Amino acid sequence: MEAGILALTTYMSYYKAVEIWDYQNRMIELSDSSWEHIRESHPEITLEEVQGVLADPLEVRESPRQNFVELFYQAKAHPEGKTRFSVVVVKVLEGGLFVSTAMTTNALKSGRTVYRKGEVQ
Repeated sequence: MEAGILALTTYMSYYKAVEIWDYQNRMIELSDSSWEHIRESHPEITLEEVQGVLADPLEVRESPRQNFVELFYQAKAHPEGKTRFSVVVVKVLEGGLFVSTAMTTNALKSGRTVYRKGEVQ
């Protein structure tokens, strides 16, 4: 299956999630509540951007504070020519992978590099 958004899935009448496949072909769930948080707190991030960062990251790092959290980064065009990154925060739990939040940042955070685009894994 290709990386990307598969479907809007209704688990219960009031709980919806978007299923997104990452660069390793792992299904990651973006719940309505997480998407609502992203839209309200980080309106510069689009759903297509979340999907693109997960499907084709520049780099993925393990969070230095929580080893069950992965930070997916992708370079983002900035009108002033400054380097900015889109980052999608994914919790890797026993029950699955879940988007926690997404935002822009000016630097990649510290943490063990899990994946770097162009490097043989």
